Amino acid sequence: MKSVRHERNLLDDDQARVFEARDQIGGHYIGVVLPDEVREPNSHCLLVGVAPGRIEALRTGQVDLKTFLARSSEDYRYFGTENGRGEFELRHAAGPIPERYLPAGEVFLRDATEDGVLREAR
Repeated sequence: MKSVRHERNLLDDDQARVFEARDQIGGHYIGVVLPDEVREPNSHCLLVGVAPGRIEALRTGQVDLKTFLARSSEDYRYFGTENGRGEFELRHAAGPIPERYLPAGEVFLRDATEDGVLREAR
């Protein structure tokens, strides 16, 4: 089973909990922790595999989180379950992302520190 390791938090507030993760061969993923009311037993978060350039567009506020997730390739969408070792076990999420899994409204990230950790939403 494919797994990814949490790298860093990008946003953690009442709008969304967003993080960056990587797989064993260096692939990049953006994860969004699902709210309790829509979370299923084996679906702690939604993850999408993305090219590093697209992550930069998200980090710098060029695209909002909902649009970023909705436009992700169906081939690289997963539900993740924490395995207790700082990793998420992935299972493919075919088809469009259900609206209930996407953040409500527009959530933009903005680089707020020199090291690139994102701390605020616009």
